[in-house]
Amino acid sequence: MQDLHSFIPLHLHSSSRSPLTSFVNHSYRLTADGSLQDENNHPIQLSHNLTTPIYFMTHYDDTMACDYYVTAIITTDGKLNTFNTLDPAHKQRSDLQTINLADAVVSMAFNHRGMVIMTARGEVYLREHYDISPTPTLLGLPSPAKEIVCQTNLFYIITVDGSLYSLNHNNRLSHVAVPEQVVSISSGSVHTLILTITCNVYGFGGNWFGQVGNGTFETVTSPVLIELPSPCKSIVTGVNSSVAILETGEMYGWGMLCGRPIVTRPQLVQFDRELGVVESVAPSTPDNELTVITKAGKVYSDRGNGFVIVKE
Repeated sequence: MQDLHSFIPLHLHSSSRSPLTSFVNHSYRLTADGSLQDENNHPIQLSHNLTTPIYFMTHYDDTMACDYYVTAIITTDGKLNTFNTLDPAHKQRSDLQTINLADAVVSMAFNHRGMVIMTARGEVYLREHYDISPTPTLLGLPSPAKEIVCQTNLFYIITVDGSLYSLNHNNRLSHVAVPEQVVSISSGSVHTLILTITCNVYGFGGNWFGQVGNGTFETVTSPVLIELPSPCKSIVTGVNSSVAILETGEMYGWGMLCGRPIVTRPQLVQFDRELGVVESVAPSTPDNELTVITKAGKVYSDRGNGFVIVKE
């Protein structure tokens, strides 16, 4: 059976230094040997040659603001390389630039301001898109980071002690008060979910479609506990949707989820066929498709008309 990671975006774990397999914007496939293929499995030659296999690759575009495009590549030796695309129709790219850091890069995240970069030692750096310096700015975190996540206007950082911090558009680093230690977070366009060490879920942020999950459409400025019937093992956000996978394997969703009626509290996602125990889920952008991987390793996709098998 083909590696299932090739069908969904991967979260990058700092413990691994081998090439991974992932989809990059549903256009490129990063294979296990660190090379690129298109969605028809044809080889892709980058305009810039890399001497080391690719470990992670992602892409950001800001077409509404200024037709600004940037691609970032982390190679297996921990180097972060970027190049800009100012005219994607003609494939005109700037020169490849290597970001100079003393430690290996293990993760990075984009939003319209720039990127945050995490190293193997848990240091976090900020590099704004129009900063031409090869050395980004070190953020003064009180303890090492273990995860970074982006939102439209913010970056979120989880430190090894389970604390959560936000970096706003003015580059101000602030502590986000959560009653419990934070294990992971997931952010949509304007809202954020938090999974804690006790398997509770908290939500906050923009709530126009009920995506926070507290039963209202009002913006939530501080994390609030989301009511779920049993402990949660993972959380996922779409642009304006939220999903929680419980330890039972059941999946609950809320907000604007894949053509379903908008709901402001978690509701059990009913499947039109027997899928088995859900292992992971990935809403698409925008929230018009839901991809589910079961514990048995099968991949299903729902575009609002019911789940169909993608990979046995």
